[in-house]
Amino acid sequence: MGNTVSQGFNEYGLYNAMKSFCDMSYNKLLVKNVLEEGQMATNISAAFQPATRYACPVWWNFIGKSEPSFLDTSLLPELVVRIHLSGDNVQVGRAAGGAVDADLASSVPGAYSLTDISFAVNTVSMPEVYSEAVLARMNEAGYLEIPFDNVFSFQENLAAGGTGSVRFSVSSQSIDQIAFCPRLNDTDAAAAQEEPYSTAQHAITGQADGMFSEVPAYFRCNSGDYSNFEVTVNNVKMPQYQISKSDAYQLLQACKADQYDYDEGDIVNGLNCWLEDTHTPRVRLNHPDDSNRLISGFDARGTNSIMTIDLYNNTAVAGRALAITVFVTCKSVMRIGLGRQLQIVA
Repeated sequence: MGNTVSQGFNEYGLYNAMKSFCDMSYNKLLVKNVLEEGQMATNISAAFQPATRYACPVWWNFIGKSEPSFLDTSLLPELVVRIHLSGDNVQVGRAAGGAVDADLASSVPGAYSLTDISFAVNTVSMPEVYSEAVLARMNEAGYLEIPFDNVFSFQENLAAGGTGSVRFSVSSQSIDQIAFCPRLNDTDAAAAQEEPYSTAQHAITGQADGMFSEVPAYFRCNSGDYSNFEVTVNNVKMPQYQISKSDAYQLLQACKADQYDYDEGDIVNGLNCWLEDTHTPRVRLNHPDDSNRLISGFDARGTNSIMTIDLYNNTAVAGRALAITVFVTCKSVMRIGLGRQLQIVA
């Protein structure tokens, strides 16, 4: 009926990589990689498979982060999901013989095409008493509320020097988290693999256990040469100090509802891995809880809230140019009224 529930955001693939690196335990990622044909500990010269079946088991935004997770579509107008694919530059380049190329010396640009596309949807059948309860609730309150995560992205290129500011603005009833992903955006003549993220088509290498040996360099989040950063919302620092790159990892843990569950975790396997491959700092503005029913983030409705991420270089290193992608996670609500009427509360 012409309503946009969630308009999506740029760099969804990078957001998915960030969540895979830092929000999934090793065991969960093993399952995800089986479905996505990922390589957890592969030889960098493994033969290239030209045709492979893939499945995307994890979704973000409205599809994967709404509550309840089962949606009664009989209450809604027709739903349309649009999926926009990334370009070829997100692929790992190949050497002339078809093997994964460790550098750009003989790289063949990666390319892909998709065929036989299908979408599997889990469905459930509910008893009549459920429909009666839903209708009674809608008659009483006027609508049903379906909260969901809504992500906004912003991009800023910082010149060489390791410092700069990224300014952005979001209006929402609940700004929950602010994260940023820095990627190298220039060429280091001394290192063959230190190419701009947007053109490099080699795999991430250098980790002893081969964890990232098949991850395209496009998704490599490298901290570069900045020393500290701070996040401000309407000129108020959150938190109230400059954050070092190592401190940022602890703040990342504080963003997780299961930060004290040692059966969970992430796949960051050391400080170098955090600084060079998976550097995705995050600041929490809400109460940590897995339930989308709890709306407790920063309320920026009706205001022109200005948010800034400032990067500082307190060293003598000249600094690499960085491309900074910011992801702001907010809580939105879809209100379903009688007659299949929808209202989105951002």
